[in-house]
Amino acid sequence: METVKIRQEIDFEISPMSVYKALMSSNHHAAFTEAEAEVDNEEGGKFQAYDGYIIGENIQLRPGQKIVQKWRAIEENWPENHWSKIEFHLEDNEEGGTRLIFIQTELPKVIAENVSNGWHTYYWKPMKNYFKTHGELT
Repeated sequence: METVKIRQEIDFEISPMSVYKALMSSNHHAAFTEAEAEVDNEEGGKFQAYDGYIIGENIQLRPGQKIVQKWRAIEENWPENHWSKIEFHLEDNEEGGTRLIFIQTELPKVIAENVSNGWHTYYWKPMKNYFKTHGELT
């Protein structure tokens, strides 16, 4: 199976800690995606999002700085028992918000374009809208 790497950079007008909390809190994650999410926010903890379409495990967590997870989608084009690795690097940007550098490796090439576009459609855009309404997360 051929795999690829994707890299995306997104700026948010919110603190790195708020971006971290949105991704690592079951309630915030479910709210901005408008789908069921269960996130164990400890290293080694498991998570599922989008009503079970996405599953994975936390490998490394540095609150407000970095999230590393093993990740997969449950669908016919994703090979069974294959995991990709995702990384969220959170940095202060020049505007006083956050630059999120997202990297996904070991992504099956057959699904890479859909997954890459999906991050923008189902994560980055809804997160920006969520932050406009909710501001900094506590």
